[in-house]
Amino acid sequence: MINPSKFMKDFKAFINLLTEEEKMENERFIDNGDGTITDATTYLMWTKDANLAEYSKTYQQALDYASNLTLCGYSDWRLPSDKELESLVDRSKFNPALPVGHSFINVREFYWSGTTCAYGPNLSWVINLWGGVVTYDVKSGFDFCYVWAVRTVK
Repeated sequence: MINPSKFMKDFKAFINLLTEEEKMENERFIDNGDGTITDATTYLMWTKDANLAEYSKTYQQALDYASNLTLCGYSDWRLPSDKELESLVDRSKFNPALPVGHSFINVREFYWSGTTCAYGPNLSWVINLWGGVVTYDVKSGFDFCYVWAVRTVK
């Protein structure tokens, strides 16, 4: 038989735990109010709009777009490394595989990283943010990956 008093105590503890986890995640991503979000754990500034470029790009187009971007007075934007992209992933989430408390908008499925894959110089690491999977693609291939620019907070 269920003890109602113990059940309520355990239930409240569980809810408090969830609330603390959400609070920690909410404190991780700081919406700067200018179209950017700073990740307080990695000191990276991301564009709030994860599809600022509007369309998918080839690898070279993605590199050019990120390196030529000027946003909020900053011109040092770039493609993130595979590890920087992966730092955003929460594999317990799906579509997108991003942590609770993020306020990114227009998140797409595949994103280019600026990291060349060790399997060959013509390959780049790519992240699938629907499931949080890291894979690779041919740099000179199709333009089905998106650009999500990042910069290091100094």
